[in-house]
Amino acid sequence: MTRITKEPEIRRQEILTAAQKLFVEKGFNHTSMSDIANELDIASGLVYHYYKSKLDLLYSVIGMIADGETAASIKLIESYPGTARECLDMMLSNEKKKYEYDKFACSIANDQVILDYVRDRMVRSFAPVLTALIIRGNEDGSWNCDYPEETTNFIIQGMVGTVKLTDSADQKDKMEKVVMSIVFKLLGAKQ
Repeated sequence: MTRITKEPEIRRQEILTAAQKLFVEKGFNHTSMSDIANELDIASGLVYHYYKSKLDLLYSVIGMIADGETAASIKLIESYPGTARECLDMMLSNEKKKYEYDKFACSIANDQVILDYVRDRMVRSFAPVLTALIIRGNEDGSWNCDYPEETTNFIIQGMVGTVKLTDSADQKDKMEKVVMSIVFKLLGAKQ
C-alpha cells in the first residue's frame, strides 16, 4: 500500500463519506472499521487516528446526515412558493426517497443510547426549521398551532423515536399516511 498524505480535513471527510456509504449498504452492525479502511485503501490505524471508535464515527455520520437534511429543508422552505401546509405535505411525502437509509436505521434501532443520540441530534438540528415552518403556517392560515416549539419537539421525538421500520413498501406507505395525519392534526390544520 502506497502511503498518500492528505490534509486532515480532507481525509476525515473521506472516512466519514466511506463510513456513511458502508453503513447504508451493510448496516452499522455489519460494518467494521477495517471495512471502512479497505474501502479507502488505507490502514485501519488511520481510521482510528481520526475517529476513536466506530460509535464515534457513527455519531459523526449521523451529524453529517442531520446537517445535510437540515440544510436541504431550509433551502426548500425558503424557496417554496406555496403555503406552509403544502410545503410540509411535500416534505413529508419526500420521506419516501429516504428508504435507502432503512438498512442503516434498522441496524441501530435496538440500541437505545444511539437512538437517544439520534433523537437529540435531530431535535437540535431540525427543530428551528420546523418551528419556523409552523409559525409561517400560523401566519398563512394553514393551521392554528398555539405552541410551535413544543409541537415541533413532540413531532420530531415521535417521528424519530416511535416509528417502526419495515421492509414492506405497503407498510411504509401506510406509515407515511399515519404520520401525515397525526402531524396535521397536531398542528390544527384545516381538513
